[in-house]
Amino acid sequence: MSAGHETPATEPSGTRRGQTVPTPLGERDALTLSEAAALGYGSERTLRTMIAAGRLRRCVLRVGVRGVRLLRVQLVEELQARS
Repeated sequence: MSAGHETPATEPSGTRRGQTVPTPLGERDALTLSEAAALGYGSERTLRTMIAAGRLRRCVLRVGVRGVRLLRVQLVEELQARS
């Protein structure tokens, strides 16, 4: 056996201890406006307009003073109900 550090089997390969592995966008529960736009739910401007007009209500999470996150499951439901 070597005296060096061995990576436990629970850590993903290629990561260091304490390093986080980013979650793919399609698997995240809460998305920023830019992430939602990248996934094709609408442009950032359209999403902001829909929030301001009250068309998207249940999916909006306020983070801090100006931050906004969108709950993905509720976003899809609200968009489908509006179309």
